[in-house]
Amino acid sequence: MSSGRLFEDFVPISDTRALVTTGETLGRLDSIESAYWTLLADGRVVVDIPPKQAAVMARGEGLRLGGLFGGKLLYSDRERGVVGAEVASLTAHQPFLHMGDVYYTDSWPLVLIYHGKHKIFLDHFKKPSIGRFPDVYLQVGNPHWTPTGIMYFEARKDPGPARPELWEVWKRLSDGTLEKVCMGANPAYYNGRLFWGEWNGRSFTYHSTAAD
Repeated sequence: MSSGRLFEDFVPISDTRALVTTGETLGRLDSIESAYWTLLADGRVVVDIPPKQAAVMARGEGLRLGGLFGGKLLYSDRERGVVGAEVASLTAHQPFLHMGDVYYTDSWPLVLIYHGKHKIFLDHFKKPSIGRFPDVYLQVGNPHWTPTGIMYFEARKDPGPARPELWEVWKRLSDGTLEKVCMGANPAYYNGRLFWGEWNGRSFTYHSTAAD
């Protein structure tokens, strides 16, 4: 990857390869590239993005990853909405295909998770609290499903984009129960493992752990 560029989304597609979104800033991720990854013993993920232009799989203005589904790349572009699937809104982003249905994030800045023709799947929710004011998660997005029917996603209480370290990774169990997993963003599932990004002040450092 060229100097000064960062990457945000990380979606493994094999034991050594992954898809990443890269750009000069988080607000202008302009390419989806194929990268190599290695899992370290402490759970950190080392990502190597080749400098060759052949690694670029898509270009745009504000790209967010979905993944490879049946060999077809599913992603979103701020100018076109979801690419590779038919949804109702041009502002839809971060798509994921599960059981023949497309799940995606939409309705910025108070985003929700939708599926199909703009049907709400996961709304804003409150974390149980004994205080006077409950903790309300005002942004919910980036769905990634496992084969066992668990959906990992990200959520945050502060809708402002200035502090990416405030994202939390959650999971929705098959019975609808919501459980917090850890602090982090951009969850992805591959081969029995959960991957997520930790903001390091400039970009994301990725980690992995065994998943349900």
